[in-house]
Amino acid sequence: MNAQLALGATVTVDEESELIDLANRNLHLGQDSNVNREGAGQNLILDGAESPFTPSFYKVIGFDLSSSTVTLKSEMGADVTRTVSLANVISADDHIKDIALSVVAKHRETNIPNARLDEPIAFDSIDVDAKIEAQRRTEIMSRHCSKTNPISKAQAMKELGLGPTIFHRVKRIHRTNPDWHAQLPGQSGRRPGEKRIDPVVDQIIQEVFITHRIGYGANDAEVMDEIERRCIDANKNVPSRSTVWRRWQEISARERLESSDGSAAANAKFGAFPTPKVEKEYPGRIHEIDHTPLDCHAIDSKTGEPLGRPHLTLVRDVDTEGIYGFALLYGAPKRASISAAIHMALCPKSNLLERLGMSHLHWPLYGKPEQYRVDHGSDLQALSFRMACNGEDIDHRSRLRPQSGGGIERQLGILNRGLSQTLDGGTASAPKKGPGYRPGEKAIYTLERLTAIIVAWICKWNNRKGRDGLSPNERFERKYGVHDGVIIAPPTVSDPDRFVIDILETKSVTVARNGVVTRDLVYEFGPFKNMVGQEIMIKIDPNNLHRIWGLNGNYWHPLNIVNIHDSAKTLSEQKLILKARRADRSANRKRLDAQAELNRQKDMGKTERRIILRAQEDVAQNNRMGHFGSTSDSVPSESSPSPKSLPVVIMEMDEEL
Repeated sequence: MNAQLALGATVTVDEESELIDLANRNLHLGQDSNVNREGAGQNLILDGAESPFTPSFYKVIGFDLSSSTVTLKSEMGADVTRTVSLANVISADDHIKDIALSVVAKHRETNIPNARLDEPIAFDSIDVDAKIEAQRRTEIMSRHCSKTNPISKAQAMKELGLGPTIFHRVKRIHRTNPDWHAQLPGQSGRRPGEKRIDPVVDQIIQEVFITHRIGYGANDAEVMDEIERRCIDANKNVPSRSTVWRRWQEISARERLESSDGSAAANAKFGAFPTPKVEKEYPGRIHEIDHTPLDCHAIDSKTGEPLGRPHLTLVRDVDTEGIYGFALLYGAPKRASISAAIHMALCPKSNLLERLGMSHLHWPLYGKPEQYRVDHGSDLQALSFRMACNGEDIDHRSRLRPQSGGGIERQLGILNRGLSQTLDGGTASAPKKGPGYRPGEKAIYTLERLTAIIVAWICKWNNRKGRDGLSPNERFERKYGVHDGVIIAPPTVSDPDRFVIDILETKSVTVARNGVVTRDLVYEFGPFKNMVGQEIMIKIDPNNLHRIWGLNGNYWHPLNIVNIHDSAKTLSEQKLILKARRADRSANRKRLDAQAELNRQKDMGKTERRIILRAQEDVAQNNRMGHFGSTSDSVPSESSPSPKSLPVVIMEMDEEL
């Protein structure tokens, strides 16, 4: 909803939310701020102290559109002036408005509303004098034809002022149709829509137009031959060529073009695309999103090595023709690029300009649109993007025709031709590369410097006047800002951070005993410590794998990686690491060698077991047969005489043993 607030209005402030926003702004600016968020409620502690402000009432004295902040002056206690975010300002009269709305709703339930001023008004083309005369004749004829006390024929003729012939004609018409419209004078000749040609022939002509006058080679000769054949078969007179031509001209230009060039050509030329209304829906009604390679090579910030062309994602407003946000990344266009560009479009640019040292520039455009218009790319048609839009009542709409995306395509072309191709390292969008064409060797800008250059160019573009004498910024500020003492802020989403997280890739994982594991990376448990073995939904930022988000209830909780020092930062790095590990043949060779040794040891064990079993069977057989006497172990007693010694016989050893 649009936030409207009058200057001088009495308001109060959501101090807890304002403290959180203040801490976030400090973090964006690189300042130290110890902020802890605990649980879903996000209890706030700032340096161990609470907010220096207590709940109070304030008077609105100013508004800054570029940063979406309001200047307040205390109406209670000490005279305090402070600046807070507009989103954290609460009108003190909201409860009174709620009561008034309920009373109006009850009134509308019991009263019929007045007719709208824009409803169609009936048009009466009947001449006033003819209408009066027809009503007079009908009234006299009604008295003459009445069954009770009818007037005489002579009196009726006298009052009508007609002779016998016309009188009987009027009487016959009245008896056929007693309505006064039947007495209106007609025109000579054929009635409107009535034709001299036979209706059957006319129907044949229309049918032949549909069946034979089609395609790029449509011609009159083919049509005339078919009409002549059908008329002869129906025993009808063949119409002339001029009659057929007049019937063809009676068809609308759209239908004629559709029959020859197709429906796409007809829609492109005669399609209706109404101009948007200025009062309610202007500006920021429709945002267009698209990607393109930047026509400039960039270098590494540390080594200076050329890294190629990054991809640019742009968010453009249809009504103001201004740029709301962008993202510049090396990776191919994906949901992370969309998320980064939309986050910039949703938020005020004051912090961004301050970080880049451009606070003196003017870029006020921000806010939530009613519709995102996108092409049919897989990233822009992703289910997570559509669900995120649905959660914020934003219409996710695909382009229905090429012309509907012409604005964003032209904007990308203007930025590339007017800026990127003029820089060192610039290149054509689709160059014919010759032997000496090496734009990467001329590149001198890092990705950070290119971002600052694009920001400065966008600030210049948004302040350039158009055909109506207004710049995109001026069109935006005609609607939003302070008007007649009332603050009107652009509509915003409920939580920009959550909205852009919802756009990212969603994945379902099972909580492991050592943490949340995905892509061979282990993350902290967070609030999922007691959910081991259960599936949870996570969001992954491919540009920062050191942190993911897990869905617990209605909140996305950040989960940090456990071993941050030896883990890849981006998804591309992690994929390369896993690919290199899979491609390492030395580990596979060692594994296969170990498998071969395992099989050999198993075979040797089987052979040795057979030898041992055979030897044990021989011993058992000797014991059974008593070849060498009993081998049972017995403990000799001290009183028993010692056994008689047997002679020692040395035999030849068995070869098997």
